[in-house]
Amino acid sequence: MAVSDSRFAICSRASILVGGKPIGSFDDGTTESMVAGKLWDVRVAELLTQHDWRFAQWMSTLGHLADPPLERWSDAWQLPPDYLKLLSVTVDGNSLHQFEIADDRIHCDVDEQHELVLEYIREVNESYFPPYFVVVLEERLSADFAGVLREDAALAGFHRTQANTRLLEAKRLDRLNQPARKFPVGRLKVVRR
Repeated sequence: MAVSDSRFAICSRASILVGGKPIGSFDDGTTESMVAGKLWDVRVAELLTQHDWRFAQWMSTLGHLADPPLERWSDAWQLPPDYLKLLSVTVDGNSLHQFEIADDRIHCDVDEQHELVLEYIREVNESYFPPYFVVVLEERLSADFAGVLREDAALAGFHRTQANTRLLEAKRLDRLNQPARKFPVGRLKVVRR
């Protein structure tokens, strides 16, 4: 279940944690809003790519590009616009191990007669962030606010430590969202006979 928070609510709580002002937008003229506006996308992308978050995982069939790459590969495929981090690439259901990511494309030796499927971490709207992710993000932003607004290295260090501690717990909670793996009973049946 996601906490339906706006980016401004998340940034406001992070700012308030270090004695800053609430934020209503990224361009309201305050130092807090300027800092939040500059750091929001960077911190969100950084945190999303630090773990294979279940809520951010997605699969997409890629489109083949007509123009071949100039280098050693024969074909190019377009990455989705919300792509952040690769988890796996399959061709017709089989894992692809030889490829290269260049800019917003995957280069490989797989032509358009095949289906290339990408499993990846994607950009996610903050309204879908689970509570454990929001808490880590707030602590990360608080550390930034403490350093920039308060110029307090000790307070920034405290919030960085809090963020790292909460990140471990968030990863644990996120792993609980994985479905249980099916236990292979084939060998047990053989032993039991």
